[in-house]
Amino acid sequence: KTRVKIAMFSKDAEITHELVINKLLEITAARGKKKTNRKEQIELLHELYNISGDNNLGPGILVKIKFAVISALFDYNPKLSDAMKVDSWEKCIEGVNNLLDLLQEHEAVITTGSHILDESEVLDKSPYKVKGCFLTAVERLDEEFIKVLKACDPHSTEYVERLKDEPKVVEILNKAERLLKDGSPSEVCRIYLKRIEHIYFKFDPSVIDQKNGKLEP
Repeated sequence: KTRVKIAMFSKDAEITHELVINKLLEITAARGKKKTNRKEQIELLHELYNISGDNNLGPGILVKIKFAVISALFDYNPKLSDAMKVDSWEKCIEGVNNLLDLLQEHEAVITTGSHILDESEVLDKSPYKVKGCFLTAVERLDEEFIKVLKACDPHSTEYVERLKDEPKVVEILNKAERLLKDGSPSEVCRIYLKRIEHIYFKFDPSVIDQKNGKLEP
């Protein structure tokens, strides 16, 4: 961690919004390039987040960096069709959950959205405007959860362990819904559809009949 801090800024550097934003752009510019070390990129972003918090640069810059962290976590797996490894999945849950908590804590002074242009962002003073869509992050997390389950043997203890993550995913969906109370009807519907997928099931009466001995197994 010390090595990362030294590489981030010079020892006597004054930590300002401009300095942090330039460093953030430098880190994210390497995203997707062949020689980019994905793990190191995530570590650098976490360190930048901590430095910004330690220097009280405000929630705007923290939300901006947190969006970058989540994108980097989703990018960590080079094959989109493959399920995430367990440690990456757990970090994604934590990252998206932390983002929503941060937005909820400062919802009166922060506006986010993919429609916000880079030049329209306000990261250094309230009211803050940050380019980024938390709903897209939540939907992606939900999709990754399904992939993680599908990659497990349904008769294994690993599958049971991953099923225990479902209440966490549902709680994240609930948090997103609360943040969308002033959202557009299409956004609200998107989160409702995700929630329904976790609470809806098809009931087969023949299962009860079978259990009561009315049908052959």
